[in-house]
Amino acid sequence: MDRPAHHSFVVPKPDAGTRRERRKQEIQALILEAAIDLFGSRGYDSSTVEHICEHADVSRQTFYSYYPSKAHLLSALSELSAIKTPEHLLSEARAHSDNALQQLYFFIENVESNMRKSSVLERTLRRELMRYVDKFDESAATRWSYTSQVLADIIQAGQLEKQISQQYEAVFLAEMIAGTVNSIAIKWSYDESYPYPERLRALRHFLQSTLQPAENITHGKSSPEPNDPITKIPVTK
Repeated sequence: MDRPAHHSFVVPKPDAGTRRERRKQEIQALILEAAIDLFGSRGYDSSTVEHICEHADVSRQTFYSYYPSKAHLLSALSELSAIKTPEHLLSEARAHSDNALQQLYFFIENVESNMRKSSVLERTLRRELMRYVDKFDESAATRWSYTSQVLADIIQAGQLEKQISQQYEAVFLAEMIAGTVNSIAIKWSYDESYPYPERLRALRHFLQSTLQPAENITHGKSSPEPNDPITKIPVTK
């Protein structure tokens, strides 16, 4: 028997002023809710447009007037997840501390927490989105660019304040961090057993050993372990 998967998608309620616009929003919500139910119970590949139309009680013509393809519907669903985007995680990290290294550590901790909270359905849709997004959605490239740029800004500010070593350029370090986090997320989306907490913890310790200013290393100083959020992450088997 098919069972809908637990998820944190939030389908917006119709709130348009005119009756015509409200009806359009109602139909769109029916399609989105049908997709969530079917993708969660049958899987993305096994759920056809016909299945979604039948579940939502709409015609194929109506479906395509809202979404040119099932992949476009997938992209729309990704915007409805309550799981935080990298933009939100970086914003929280910058508000967490004035120390650039602590901001980076906090960002990595939140990435782990975000992945842990993701449902099976959200992980599946993230994997499927990677297969299709480059064909029709340029927002993925925009989000990647934004993440790298904000990380570079954090690192550069930390270098100016002598909180981060200047051995490497900020842009290179930002791309390395963003690329590693993205690689971990991709592997986890394909393999539920992938040890992402351990990998993120290793990334945190790598940054600690690599980004410490030379004067801190010379004097035996390091980021205070009691406040290290990564060491408190439980290992998930």
